[in-house]
Amino acid sequence: MKFWLAVEIYKTFRLCQLALPEATSAWSVGVGMLSFGLAFGLSVSGASDFFVALSWGTGRSLPSLLDRPFGAAGWADFWQRWGTRAEVGQQGMALSVGWIRCTWFLLSVGLWAGFHSVMGVWLIVQSMFLMLDLWLGRSAFWQHRIPQGIKVVIVMLTFVLGLPLLYSEGLKVAWSQWQTLFLPPADNLYSLMLEARLSTSRVCWLLSLGGALMLLPSPEWFGNRSVRSRIGIKIVGGGLCGVGVIATLPLLPMIPDSFQEMGKHVLGRLYSDGNSEVYIGAQGWLYPQKELDRFVQRPTQVRQTETLLKLLPKLQAQGVHLLVLPVPDKIMLQPEFVLPASYRGPIYPPGYHAALHSLKEAGVDVLDLTSKLWLSRQRRPLHFRQDSHWRWEAMKEMVVQLARHIREHYPQVIKDQTPLVDAFFIERHAIGDLAQSLRPSTPDSWWVPETTHLVSLSGLTDAEPSPVVVCGEELIRVYDDSQLSFPPETSDSFAGFPIQLAALLGRAVLTADIDKLFRTSMPSFDGKLVICVIQAGDL
Repeated sequence: MKFWLAVEIYKTFRLCQLALPEATSAWSVGVGMLSFGLAFGLSVSGASDFFVALSWGTGRSLPSLLDRPFGAAGWADFWQRWGTRAEVGQQGMALSVGWIRCTWFLLSVGLWAGFHSVMGVWLIVQSMFLMLDLWLGRSAFWQHRIPQGIKVVIVMLTFVLGLPLLYSEGLKVAWSQWQTLFLPPADNLYSLMLEARLSTSRVCWLLSLGGALMLLPSPEWFGNRSVRSRIGIKIVGGGLCGVGVIATLPLLPMIPDSFQEMGKHVLGRLYSDGNSEVYIGAQGWLYPQKELDRFVQRPTQVRQTETLLKLLPKLQAQGVHLLVLPVPDKIMLQPEFVLPASYRGPIYPPGYHAALHSLKEAGVDVLDLTSKLWLSRQRRPLHFRQDSHWRWEAMKEMVVQLARHIREHYPQVIKDQTPLVDAFFIERHAIGDLAQSLRPSTPDSWWVPETTHLVSLSGLTDAEPSPVVVCGEELIRVYDDSQLSFPPETSDSFAGFPIQLAALLGRAVLTADIDKLFRTSMPSFDGKLVICVIQAGDL
């Protein structure tokens, strides 16, 4: 359990550590400091408990490597608890033992999270606290007038506040974290969004449970029992667990629906921020975590803007025009279910407008319809509650606007003849990929399927090579791909982006991946056009 908690709490620390400068706040810095200390402490404590329990099978009892360090009332006592407890008679010896344990802690953190140049500064600071502890040991006021609880809080605060020296990449970075903690900057959209993610009940439960486990005594009491007592405890404990499971299973169908709904509500509150892939917003709205990460975290992968700028010279050399159509993320048009507020317009991830500007400066034709879609959301929904893809109505509106733009700027790729196609009105149902990710085994018992109405087209074929190529991965494959949400019932039923655009252009269009365009050349045809349909947050 401690290992699992350490992993989950470390994810919270990474969310704070990778935060954009615009999203950093006093709360995120404080949660990051506490998360790092708890994650490392639980890792050491879990490993210690494992080896202690392993020693029970040999008839021996190994001492625990961790003994409630978060309950220490002094710095020397705090560092003595990071290791086997030893009887220390003199204060000078306690100082030496504390310094050795402090150094061991430093090396362990370095092996766990990497070494940095400012770790030496942290060791000097902790040595000063150990010296201060030696001096305070002679103070009657500190020994008898200061309550034990206040001493524990002071020791813990100095430990947690010093942790940036261990995981920061430089003294300047650590100083900026302390400055943000004590002189917090003004709140903005990105910092409030990060604080909302760090204030969910799940994060609070993880941190509270982790802190409680660090205050509990080690399992040495079990190891100190006789072999017969340990066997008896195992048999009784295992038997009680088995009886509880056997007695509960027949009662599950008898549980009233109201209690089942109550249980779902409790679980929803405990895990109100979803999992590593899905975020649960207000009123049952689900969002991909990667969309939220774009607003608060530094990018860890190559942005699509860089890929497009590398592709542009190759296309220009062949006389091919490049048109980029950014598709707004779900959170850009529906932010109120993640961060409740009154919005006057769509929200944009950091660097979005700069990316569009760099593309336009390089000669890329960019058609940004985010503002128009924001106005359209008042008339019709543009996204599903439980799915990450855009609604068919939103896709159709963008296709219409794109076709108008192409007719105005690239008339040479348009066919004036009206194509002969067969249209079918279809209704499809799906739980949604986000809901499926939250409850992969039984999503039907937790979520109600959503419905979409669309128009499927067939019969639009073109014998000659098409001058228009569309690339966009899932954005252009949804409604046509059986592996994605709202799949077609037959293989000849097409309702996605390519067929809708082809109907408005009067000719079929080709589809390809951006990576494929790097490897192949376009067919020889005058007025060639490549349309990249890209998620706006990926730019």
